[in-house]
Amino acid sequence: MEQQFQIFFDKIKIEMDMQTTTITNSLLQKIEEKLQPIIEENKNLKEKIEVLENKINKLENYKKKNNLLLFRLEETEKSSLDLFNTVKEIMKNDLDILVNDSDIQNIYRIGNRNKDKSRPLLISFTNYWKKVEILKNKKRLKDVYIVEDYPKTVLEKRKLLQEQLKEERAKGKFAFIKYDSYRKRNNPNPVGLRGVDRPLPSNIPTSTQKNKNNINKIQIATINARTLRTEERLIELEEALKDIRWDILGLCEVRRSGEEIKEFKDFIFYWKGDTQGKYGIGFLVKKYLKQYIEEFNGISDRIGILNINLPGFRNSFSILQIYAPTDQAMEKEKDIFYTSLTKTMQNLNKNIIVMGDFNGQIGAKSDKGEFIIGKYGQGKRTDNGQRMINFCFEQNLRVMNTFFLKKQDRKWTWMSPNGKDRNEIDFIITNIPKIFTNVSVVSSLNFNSDHRMVRGTIACKELKLQRRKFHRTNCRHITHISEQNLHELKISLNLIEKQNTVQEKYNILEEALIKINKFKTRDKRDKLGDEARSKLKLRQEMIINRKENRTQIAEISKEISNAIRKHRKTNRLSIIREQINKTGGTKRALKQLKEHSVWIPKTTQKGKDNKITTTTKRRHILQMATDFYKELYANKTKEKLCKTTLEEDPNQEPIPYIMQSEIRRAIQTQKSCKSPGDDMITNELLKLTMEEITQPFKHICNEILETEQIPVQWSSSTIILLYKKGDKSEINNYRPISLMSNLYKVFSKILLHRLTKKLDSNQPKEQAGFRSDFSTIDHIHTVKQIIEKCNEYDRPYYLSFVDYNKAFDSLNHNYIWDSLRNQGVESKFIRIIKNIYVNSTAKVQLEDVGDQFKIQKGVRQGDPLSPKIFNAVLENIFRQLNWETFGIQINGEKLHHLRFADDVILFAEDPITLRTMLQQLTAESKKAGLTMNISKTKLMTNKTEVKIEVDKEEIEYVKEYIYLGQVISVEDLSIKEVERRVNNTWQRYWSLREIMKNKSVPISEKKTVYNTCILPCLTYGCQTWPLTQKIEHKLDVCQRGMERSMLGLRLKDKWKATTIRSITKVADVKVKTRTLKWKWTGHMMRSETGKWTKKVTEWYPRDGKRRRGRQKKRWEDDLPKGWRRTAMDRQKWRELEEAYVARQPDLVTDIKC
Repeated sequence: MEQQFQIFFDKIKIEMDMQTTTITNSLLQKIEEKLQPIIEENKNLKEKIEVLENKINKLENYKKKNNLLLFRLEETEKSSLDLFNTVKEIMKNDLDILVNDSDIQNIYRIGNRNKDKSRPLLISFTNYWKKVEILKNKKRLKDVYIVEDYPKTVLEKRKLLQEQLKEERAKGKFAFIKYDSYRKRNNPNPVGLRGVDRPLPSNIPTSTQKNKNNINKIQIATINARTLRTEERLIELEEALKDIRWDILGLCEVRRSGEEIKEFKDFIFYWKGDTQGKYGIGFLVKKYLKQYIEEFNGISDRIGILNINLPGFRNSFSILQIYAPTDQAMEKEKDIFYTSLTKTMQNLNKNIIVMGDFNGQIGAKSDKGEFIIGKYGQGKRTDNGQRMINFCFEQNLRVMNTFFLKKQDRKWTWMSPNGKDRNEIDFIITNIPKIFTNVSVVSSLNFNSDHRMVRGTIACKELKLQRRKFHRTNCRHITHISEQNLHELKISLNLIEKQNTVQEKYNILEEALIKINKFKTRDKRDKLGDEARSKLKLRQEMIINRKENRTQIAEISKEISNAIRKHRKTNRLSIIREQINKTGGTKRALKQLKEHSVWIPKTTQKGKDNKITTTTKRRHILQMATDFYKELYANKTKEKLCKTTLEEDPNQEPIPYIMQSEIRRAIQTQKSCKSPGDDMITNELLKLTMEEITQPFKHICNEILETEQIPVQWSSSTIILLYKKGDKSEINNYRPISLMSNLYKVFSKILLHRLTKKLDSNQPKEQAGFRSDFSTIDHIHTVKQIIEKCNEYDRPYYLSFVDYNKAFDSLNHNYIWDSLRNQGVESKFIRIIKNIYVNSTAKVQLEDVGDQFKIQKGVRQGDPLSPKIFNAVLENIFRQLNWETFGIQINGEKLHHLRFADDVILFAEDPITLRTMLQQLTAESKKAGLTMNISKTKLMTNKTEVKIEVDKEEIEYVKEYIYLGQVISVEDLSIKEVERRVNNTWQRYWSLREIMKNKSVPISEKKTVYNTCILPCLTYGCQTWPLTQKIEHKLDVCQRGMERSMLGLRLKDKWKATTIRSITKVADVKVKTRTLKWKWTGHMMRSETGKWTKKVTEWYPRDGKRRRGRQKKRWEDDLPKGWRRTAMDRQKWRELEEAYVARQPDLVTDIKC
């Protein structure tokens, strides 16, 4: 009984404790809810107090800025006038400085009078520079001494720094306190340790060249462009700026969306825009300042930053371009803008310039306390103007427009729509006013805007030494070389035979070609045209009397834009048509029309704590790109020594010398219009000088074969980055292109020609990449046939699509030499290739060039030998795998894998076998440096999906996979691939809209572009399709839609397809697909190379059983009966091609089995 009571009481106690806890928590929650508004209010009050304290500190700093404290001056004065005269006399006698009455604003003693000690004297000057002059000479004072009047916070900081100062000085170091910070001066770092002094670039204008007698001038300007959304508008501004002195131009209302940096021929254009068709800021920077640019940073579509280390200044500049809200904007919008601007000011460089359209009038100086305004302000002050003044006070900035005397008509910067009101609302403000020699309005700019340009002139006395500079001039491909130049080339090349080493001989050849290679900028294109140029002259005359000609200026500006657009369109079209007639395509035309290169605007990087950091600083972006590829090509694992020696085999036949015919063939097969290496020797130049250089180059190549010494230039390359897709801030989303010497590529092609037969003979039929007589169609057909027949006869299959991480960039070099030796490559060739690889270096080139780094793994990007070397390594890997019992049985032979370069696909009949194959392949690949990308490696099966893991990571099963550009699916639904082809073809069509939708382009030229550029996109892989009525209908609908679009017709116009075809005369897509399939089928069946395509086509799964019901359409169902035997007779197969393409119903009876 007692035990039951005890249990009862315990339960009651637990319930009471729970109730107490619940009540307590409820009360605490209610108290917290009540306190939350108070806490928030307290937080807001603290923030306001902090803001007020900052303002008070700034006011105190401003109040004490011009003050000095004078000590030990005896108190003998009877009035303040006596005190004033005494100070003037001391300054004149001791310092030889004349102090006028207007220089001193106030003077008085501090503190209470003391009989034993004289009180300090506070002197407040009206001119800051007078105070600086006195401080510079204060050591000459005899009986008195002077110090600065520091604010209280600064004094506290200086006291704390005194101990540190004493310690550093005790160590013998030169240290001092400057205002509120500790400074330690190190020994100067001579430029010679990292580089040599180099002359300034020759392309810097005379106005910025160093001259001892002249002060260099840099022109910084700002203008509200009122839109640069179209290319025509940008061309118009570019033409207007040709007659104006400028170096950096800030832009308002650019009205381009996104953020981008483009490098044009004469300038760099940056813009930032968040709202389509509204706002937006930007910068134009002259090309010669490119190397000084540190960062473009767009804060918003109203605030942008250019950080630049201007020549002649020790400290970098932060130039802000702003576009403030108008007076009519909401107060909240204005507050947000100035809050953002104030926050931006906290992270800038020491030298600051803020310029742009402030949309406010500041008026004249209201009292002497407004030191930020000069004495030449004008007009009335608006609300926006007062906000700007408050901002300048807080940041200690001067409005430079008001410090220079100008005529009234040279002051206004904006004209109202009525043409009557003219106000000054565009300003240049700065914290370093002494460097400006002039700020004025440019009234002669021939550009249509309701704003005028404001330009400031900066003086710099000396230019900064540059440790590293890079200048790469655009080169025009040479089409002709004079007889005199060829004669001089022959004379220079005669010196080669007198040299001793390969390096000396190659240097002479390279220097002779560089000398003859004339570096010229690309042909100057007329961007305006005669019509636009004549109208620009008329507008220039109208602008002189802008007020009266306002309407006419607006009308002629529209005509100018239309004329530029028309001329640009005509010019582009003529170039495109010229290349279509020459090459049948548009690739070279688009390359020729490219007017700019695009910079990487910013990059992101993941730190050790997985925190992502973003940078817009140019130096950091280049360093991040360099570090990315340096790490990619660094060999972190210690390679074992090469297993096989590279000694000459005494039984091996001697390698024959290189002949002139080999060099000629290699030069002739070099592609035109390709970027050269650092030597700037183009393929066009090699072809024009082929007769002159063949003999000396043969001499060099043969000496390389003998000595195995490689010119150092051949081991270096430059990596440029081309954007692929995805996030532009990710370096991994850019495709690296290596630029190397074209002379090396000629030598490499000679080696490739000699090694191809041997290396290809070692490749099995499973490898189709980089081999003649093989194509992607072979493997696509093989995979599709296996899926089709396994599905039809209910046979199981398990496929794995293997993806390697950076396959070409990951190979261990020692494994490469082993692979080549195992496949019978001569030791001398291996040693030559090895000598090239051992000293291989690279550097990343963006707008500047990064540091060099060693290439310790991977094959060389851009080297003609690289594809064959990679195939040899992959073959060596698969030779170590014993897979004779693995795979799918195809007529007595096992198919266990297919390869197309690094695209590998594995075949198995059960998941256990596939798991074993994947594990073995992974282990063997690691020995060569290859690692499997598990996230991109996929599995596919028509049976139960059994879990498969590799390195403890599960591989995903998929129903569809894009293999070699074609959709491979479990059901083998070719209709999905056709739909994908149609979508891709329409994308290709609209990318060529400039031609296909242009009514002035003849239909014959449209037909050429369609047949060569668009139709192949639609028919890719059609050889592997079952050509059903549904598939052909989809292709036909796509083609008819494009034909109507070419002619500007719509479906509702109800033109007959035959009528349209009689006009366009394009190749019929149905005829094209049938022809391609028929020809390829005959070629496949007659092939004697033992490819898997023929074997799987003839395969009949005898141990399988077909399902009941109607079978799906097979690949061969649209071919006539007996086609296998007929295909072996080439002549008969050709005769039947026309009948098959026309799909004659009696075709079946024409073939007798």
